Amino acid sequence: MCGLLQMVPLAYLIPLSVIASMEGVLGFKTYFKDTVASFKDFKTRFRRKFQTEYTDEEEIPDPSVFALRAYDAVWAVAKAMKRLQGTRNLRTLLSSILSSDFKGLSGHIHFINSKLAHVPTFQMVNVVGKSYREMGFWSLKYGFSKNLVEHDSEDKGINSNVLAQEVLGSVYWPGSKNLVPIGLKETTLSSGREKPLQIGVSLRSQLMMAMKDENQNLTTFSIDVFQTAVKSLPYHLDYNFVFYNCSYDELVNKMVYQEHLDAAIGDVERTADRCLLAEFSQAYVESGLVMVVPLKSDKSEDPWMIMKPFTKTMWSLMVAMSLSTGFVVWLIEHRTNAEFGGSFVQKFGKVLWFMFTTLYLGQRDSLKSDLSRFVVAPWLFLILIVSASFIASLTSLMTTSRIVPSKLDVGLLKRTNADVGCDGSDFTVKFLVKTLGFKPRNIKSIASIDDCAEALTNGHVRAGFLLIAHAKVLMAKYCKNFITEGPIYKLGGVGFVFQKNSPLALDISEAIQGLAESADLQQLENEMLSSFSCSSSPIGTNADQSLGPTPFAGLFILSSGASAIALLIMVARLLITRWRIMTFILATLMGKGIWKRLAILFAPNSTNQELNRIQLPNIGSLPQAEGNGSLA
Repeated sequence: MCGLLQMVPLAYLIPLSVIASMEGVLGFKTYFKDTVASFKDFKTRFRRKFQTEYTDEEEIPDPSVFALRAYDAVWAVAKAMKRLQGTRNLRTLLSSILSSDFKGLSGHIHFINSKLAHVPTFQMVNVVGKSYREMGFWSLKYGFSKNLVEHDSEDKGINSNVLAQEVLGSVYWPGSKNLVPIGLKETTLSSGREKPLQIGVSLRSQLMMAMKDENQNLTTFSIDVFQTAVKSLPYHLDYNFVFYNCSYDELVNKMVYQEHLDAAIGDVERTADRCLLAEFSQAYVESGLVMVVPLKSDKSEDPWMIMKPFTKTMWSLMVAMSLSTGFVVWLIEHRTNAEFGGSFVQKFGKVLWFMFTTLYLGQRDSLKSDLSRFVVAPWLFLILIVSASFIASLTSLMTTSRIVPSKLDVGLLKRTNADVGCDGSDFTVKFLVKTLGFKPRNIKSIASIDDCAEALTNGHVRAGFLLIAHAKVLMAKYCKNFITEGPIYKLGGVGFVFQKNSPLALDISEAIQGLAESADLQQLENEMLSSFSCSSSPIGTNADQSLGPTPFAGLFILSSGASAIALLIMVARLLITRWRIMTFILATLMGKGIWKRLAILFAPNSTNQELNRIQLPNIGSLPQAEGNGSLA
């Protein structure tokens, strides 16, 4: 606007060829009173000076507002220096200039906060032909007015909020029209008769599933975005939707380019060829081409599948508990139970065998000590629960199919000459052939998203290359069966199409940007995806079903506690028995002579001989070391 304000007062300096191209431009110029005596005197002297210095100029111009401001500036400096009476201080001179208060040729010269306090009145002009016509006036205080007398009349109570068109009348717009251009008010077609915009919508849209609104009108996600964007425009836009059963190439080339339609909406991809024919708005959905592959069922052939029901921690804990329980049972039983006797190797093997039999086969050995049974009882209960969980988890792993993505990439597809699917548009096919290197015979055209799902499921194509928006819809409808693989191939974007050089394209782009920043655009997309029966939540493979020790923590504590208690009881009994034996020996020795006691003490096997010789009438009353076994 600043550039236009400067160009209008100096229009006489602009070449006629440039003026002709400005026809229809609406501008402003600063108004100043050219009927006062001071201006007439200045005008006469200005023209005389101009003619003297520029003798070659045929036309002598009138002084512009810039000349008047320069003249007033010189007068302000002169008056300030006169007030200072010869003082040369710049700071004082500036203060004196800012204190100026007089009526100049350009208006009242008075400063507030180092700025001119006078807000000028603007005259609105409309460029027509080689000149411009004056339309009216505008000021901050009085708004629009048709003539200066009405504008200067304060007692008329002119409303500053009145619309310009109500005061100034019609404007001569570019293109020799008296009607407001597209993007500013209601549009008109070339017929000159006001009509709503004709917006084309393709019924072959792959992007969104057609739905009915509350008035039973056909609507899609693209229509919802367009309507929301139009509502945010600062002006009213009247339009009608026209539905066509044609491709987007036909819609752009034959309808919009040939001006049968004012615009087209849908999932129209912005391409270089289409940009030559039409104007595109900003993209309203994420742009790019992705590869969609089916999720396959994988019944694992892992030879170590039998180990997967439990985690490594669980297996380690089971081995440790089995060894500790077997050791405690052996410690209790080995003196009284012949099955737990033998050499060290035999004893260790017995512990391992006990561990294995109790873990998988249940207890098969006979125990003679009640203390051993006290230890084994909670351990067998733990084994029962763990074994049942192991069998259930292993059965689930071996019979339930795990869902994993197909291990495919572009290189593998090309090497194996695999068939791939796409929407069949010229742009997508060209991209797959020239950019990704697929052979044309391996590219299959797919009519709809449902057909793509069927082709991938039946194996007619190994992978589908879809726009991101199409892939989101596919996975929202069939989220258990498909997933995207590989990189995203960036494209031009999906937007709305308008006639070439249409101002409405820019306005809609700004509206879409506003929707994106306010998250309204994302909310519309989420509502669309959630309308499908299958949730668009992320697809995952079967989670790791291995069990850890946490679910069995209570049983482990119970079993280990029983082993600890039994071990403490056994140690206590052993200590008590040893203490009674030593007490009896000492009491017996105290009745002998000192030499005999020393001889017995130092003689080999003296203790055993003495014990064998002495008859102990109450020996049966002494506590035994283990179970029902002997002391030794």
